[in-house]
Amino acid sequence: MSPENYPNLIRRVYRLIQVVILVGLLAICSCGTSSTQVDSLDLVLQGGRVMDPDTGLDAVRNVGILGGKIIIVTEELIEGREIIDVTGLVVAPGFIDLHAHGQDPISNRLQAADGVTTALELEVGVFPVEEWLKSREGKALLHYGATVGHTSARIKLMSGLDVPHWPMLAPEDSTLAENKDYAEKQATPEQLTETNEMLVDGLKEGALGLGLGISYTPASTREELVGLFQLAADKDMPIFIHLRDQNTGGVLGAFQEVIANAASTGAAVQIVHLNSTADHLAQEALNLIRGAREHGVDITTEAYPYTASSTYRDCAV
Repeated sequence: MSPENYPNLIRRVYRLIQVVILVGLLAICSCGTSSTQVDSLDLVLQGGRVMDPDTGLDAVRNVGILGGKIIIVTEELIEGREIIDVTGLVVAPGFIDLHAHGQDPISNRLQAADGVTTALELEVGVFPVEEWLKSREGKALLHYGATVGHTSARIKLMSGLDVPHWPMLAPEDSTLAENKDYAEKQATPEQLTETNEMLVDGLKEGALGLGLGISYTPASTREELVGLFQLAADKDMPIFIHLRDQNTGGVLGAFQEVIANAASTGAAVQIVHLNSTADHLAQEALNLIRGAREHGVDITTEAYPYTASSTYRDCAV
């Protein structure tokens, strides 16, 4: 599927990062070039299963690279300075992970081993954005980016502390998040205005949208949330949201709140990890999302591919 056919939300992220990278390469190009036209290739990937979402190709092919670009994808045998036998392996564009909390060299190496070439922190995001981006510059092994994080902005507002990326707080910094005002106190109208200004600043600094961990800020009112959706719509930026805890309106109530907000404001939204949020009502939640999409709401979701949830470092063993 070409980028023009992606759901609007994903297309916006695609435009913002402006790059899709192959695993170690630049692009798949089914050029139709015959082997006689190729004088000297730098690298040949031989016998792999080539999967190209742009053209729909899914077949065993030989891939020729010259000057860092794929210039031939063919069934014919081709020669190059280096030939790598990739029989039994998949040759495909590098994956873009929209929900990667691991933002460090160790995580990047594991992500690359899974075929990820762009690892984005879009669920809870970061704040301040510019500071976080600078911290990754020259150190990241993959392409990176993040939303502006509502939770971290609330921590700054309520406690005056900078917690740029709280999922990866170092143990010595864990006390920064001990003050729970950000989670348990409702914001005043003045504080809501200030929070929105902080989020707008994050968008100007290069954030890819708004990251809302509403489950971690239960004091965020429904009025606050719809205001955040309106902000995203006004700025033409997507929202990535961890839904409210099911104890505050039930499992489907959390989905209904977000769908209603998206429909009324026009904001594009991705609901993160539907499988753990919806639990046994996953099919019903999917039906809500499908129905909303059929009526023009720009909403998508995701599911992580493993069966367990996270385990905190301070849990009892």
